[in-house]
Amino acid sequence: MISDVPVGLLLSGGIDSAVLGYLMKEGSLGKIKAFTIGFPGKGDYNEIDDARETSKQLGLEHYSLTIEQNEYFDFFCNSFNHTEEPIAETTIPALYYVSKLAAKHVKVVLAGQGADEPLAGYHRYIGTYYISKYAGLFKILPLRKIAEILPRNERLKRAAFVSQISMELQRFLGVYTIFTSTQKENLLNGNTKKLIKNTDERLLERLYSQTGGLHDSLSKMLFIDTRMSLSDNLLLFNDKITMANSLEMRVPYLDIELIQFVESLPSSFKIKGLNLKYIHKKAVESWLPSEIVYRKKRGFSTPMDKWLQSSLVKVTKNMLNSKDSACREFFNLDFINKLIDQHQGRKMNFQRHIFALLSFELWYKNYFKNNKFKIIL
Repeated sequence: MISDVPVGLLLSGGIDSAVLGYLMKEGSLGKIKAFTIGFPGKGDYNEIDDARETSKQLGLEHYSLTIEQNEYFDFFCNSFNHTEEPIAETTIPALYYVSKLAAKHVKVVLAGQGADEPLAGYHRYIGTYYISKYAGLFKILPLRKIAEILPRNERLKRAAFVSQISMELQRFLGVYTIFTSTQKENLLNGNTKKLIKNTDERLLERLYSQTGGLHDSLSKMLFIDTRMSLSDNLLLFNDKITMANSLEMRVPYLDIELIQFVESLPSSFKIKGLNLKYIHKKAVESWLPSEIVYRKKRGFSTPMDKWLQSSLVKVTKNMLNSKDSACREFFNLDFINKLIDQHQGRKMNFQRHIFALLSFELWYKNYFKNNKFKIIL
């Protein structure tokens, strides 16, 4: 919080930013300004009510903004001018608008980014923890059959897929990849298959080779995520998008000594039963009310799943199937159209797959075709 100007807080409804809000208030004489973004309606994509309640409990000065679908896509189409890479993260436009809101009041904000990776805050870590711990049991469980009954449950489908992989490195690849090996085979056209190198495995192998001193799969995955998902993805676009509004974002959880300490702890301190970030929550129970500490994790999500079943479907199909599209050049359009149709019909959940293709297409049009595409819904 050392700064010549007031420091604010990007506040979600979760524990990480709430802890920062508590500590900021304890270390400041003035009132802390906190900023939250949301979408219309009720769902995991609207944390404004939870954040407002947190602000009230902590005595913060709260500002919030609800953004509409058209506002979201106005910036989404232009976001690649800032990220400069085809990063497929649905939260980027939301971050832009909350940064724009915060920049009207402060020049620096703190954010809870970076706590989930070393402390095991994502749902996929539960699967990694238990699949590696009880590998033999998971191999005989009928997860694939259950996943067929619940085809839109992407987490269950992913767990069924990776639980059958014996090699640890390959299992990690199965967790990280959006498209499975079979889906990739169907997605890539003949020319693209000739060009593709095994870069995913080489990137992961470089970090995996540094985890020899760690004793279980979860610790290894947390180590890799802290050095790969954060630096190459989340921190990269967080810095670029906040600075697009001349706002500096600081991430206290990524203090080097804190990370070294957290990484020295056993996995049982991070996952207890189905409770994620266990030691983090126990440590702050005396600071925050239990309804904040143990509030359901929403993540910084958007209504993208819903949009890809309704208003966005036609636009997406037209763009990906256009005569000069990247998807036509590199991929199998019949397979892509099938993904979109199955998602729209709620037969499968291919939100991440379609959004990745949409992001790649917009980035490609921007950088290789000099086409400033606009999504009009």
